[in-house]
Amino acid sequence: MREFNLEGPMVADDHYLVPPLDRVDLADIRHLVARKRYFVLHAPRQTGKTSALLALRDLFNAEGDYSCVYVNVECATTAREDVATAIRTVLSELAESACDALGDDQLGKLWPDVLAKAGGHSALRVALTRCSTSDGATAEQRAECRQLPRLTAFSAPDPVRHFTKSMSR
Repeated sequence: MREFNLEGPMVADDHYLVPPLDRVDLADIRHLVARKRYFVLHAPRQTGKTSALLALRDLFNAEGDYSCVYVNVECATTAREDVATAIRTVLSELAESACDALGDDQLGKLWPDVLAKAGGHSALRVALTRCSTSDGATAEQRAECRQLPRLTAFSAPDPVRHFTKSMSR
């Protein structure tokens, strides 16, 4: 039986909701993603940002052109000033999300070695680069991350172009 939900991500089978993708300009988001641009979902708390991102992830994964994961990196804030611990936490969350969303554990096998070799300050960039591009990665490294070809958009060094979409219409 469905019910009203007042917190956390909405689940269509469990909760009454406005379909998450009806609340964003999907054509604009598709255009930005295709051009490898950033976008920001900006809205007050409890207005469906996470639900929209999860729906976008599921849509893009189902279409097969992109391999998308959703990662909440808020858990890394508990590390405070310990960069290596924060990055270890983010990499672990990213690997777990990739495994859950894509059924692929290759990033989970890759990141501990990357963290050990690259260190906390560059491990996230190195891991995402290895998983998203052929530049600078060996054939073996590319094969390890074959399921994550589109993480470049999330790891680009200069997020200059932002798309702000208010979800509180």
